[in-house]
Amino acid sequence: MRDASEMNDKVNAETADRPADHPPASSGRIGVLIVNLGTPDATDYWSMRRYLKEFLSDRRVIETNRILWWLILNLVILTIRPGRKGRDYDKIWNRERDESPLKTITRSQAEKLATMLAPIDSRITVDWAMRYGNPSLTSRLDALQRAGCERILIVPLYPQYFAATAKWVQHAISVKHLDPSLSGPTRSFKIQAFPAALLAMGATFLAAVAGAGADNFRGAWASWHHALAIGALVVNVLAATVEFRAIARNGRLIDGILERVNAAAT
Repeated sequence: MRDASEMNDKVNAETADRPADHPPASSGRIGVLIVNLGTPDATDYWSMRRYLKEFLSDRRVIETNRILWWLILNLVILTIRPGRKGRDYDKIWNRERDESPLKTITRSQAEKLATMLAPIDSRITVDWAMRYGNPSLTSRLDALQRAGCERILIVPLYPQYFAATAKWVQHAISVKHLDPSLSGPTRSFKIQAFPAALLAMGATFLAAVAGAGADNFRGAWASWHHALAIGALVVNVLAATVEFRAIARNGRLIDGILERVNAAAT
């Protein structure tokens, strides 16, 4: 209550200091942004494919090997699923508004909440967004800031604290206020670790080929298999060391970023 009173005093003081002919200024407002999980823009193949790709490309949703998952996602899932899911969405689609029920309901909730809060404080602006699909969280945050909102309350409409839902909203809000150049070092760490990982994969593959040859042809294949297996072991240990160092450096960078976020929040 003390914070709300201080903000009221601040806004009233700013208003009192303005000349009588000063144009209206959208400052000192409070934004309330309700966030739901997500919805496609339409039920056609390409709209569904775009929505599913955004959802299933999220590393917080699918944590398997990225190369393997990219192949499964783009060659199998995004070829078959958009048509099937589009037909499912078509059965419940809001024909009048040409949108999914989730979008209709979320908009209605935002409108009703705005009606309830209007008599309490005229400075409150209520908006809504989606975790996946449109309107996106970042676009609505920008809109509220452009409307003069100095404080924004984010309200996820799902109770669970999951990496791909509420935790993502928290990260998106924090990252929005960070220097974009911070992503450069973490990208460089990944690039440094990639050649070692690729070399380890290649050495393991060659050792496996030699092992298959030894099983079928014997002779020199067995000697090659032993030599390549030892080489693959050494390369994998070295690659693991390089990757561990990159992960550790990236971890220290993330810790530093989180410290800045926490410091800004206090």
